[in-house]
Amino acid sequence: MNINDYLGLIPAPNNLATNFMAWVRDNAQPLVDVQNVLDSFVEEFDISTATGKQLDILGEILALPRTVNFDPGGGQSSVLTDDIYRIALKAQILKTTWNGTKKEIYDFWQAFLPEYPVLILDNQDMSMDVLVVGMPDTPVGAITFGYDSDTIDVQGYDLGYWEGFTSVLRGLVLNGYFTPKPAAVEVNYSFLEDAGFSYDENTDLLKGYDESYWVSLT
Repeated sequence: MNINDYLGLIPAPNNLATNFMAWVRDNAQPLVDVQNVLDSFVEEFDISTATGKQLDILGEILALPRTVNFDPGGGQSSVLTDDIYRIALKAQILKTTWNGTKKEIYDFWQAFLPEYPVLILDNQDMSMDVLVVGMPDTPVGAITFGYDSDTIDVQGYDLGYWEGFTSVLRGLVLNGYFTPKPAAVEVNYSFLEDAGFSYDENTDLLKGYDESYWVSLT
């Protein structure tokens, strides 16, 4: 909103009076500024666009702090980045509005984690299996730890990650951040680098011989 939007509503001959127009501008501008701030709240606190402190406030409302309740390992921070925290908050919304169907989980996963196919199995014994394909052990773009090194990709203590540590994404999955579950149901999580084996299937999640792994869910 611009002050000129209001000044343009003043008809002649009043809009030709320089002092009068300056008086209106000086008195109306603070009100326009307040309105612009209020209007910005819609975008600033939209969970899809919010960043930093705004995401933290949304986290307070959703009872999900930015600091996770597990150790990511490898020297990685337990404080989530905006991109990952945003997904975790959206998953928290799903968990509080979930109707108990697998389709809702699949739809969430497809919307926010499409690069990691997921398979959910109801074992009919108060347990369920969640199989995730392609989720890396190390974060994408992570700086690797190396002795006496100081390059873009390899750095020393406190700056580099140990290779092979459990990623934050895996930790979020294993600690139930992304997958809602019915009360008292035990969840078994498994991870595969590539697709699992299945007859007559050819998807990102399931493939045939020579293109997949045998899956053992425990």
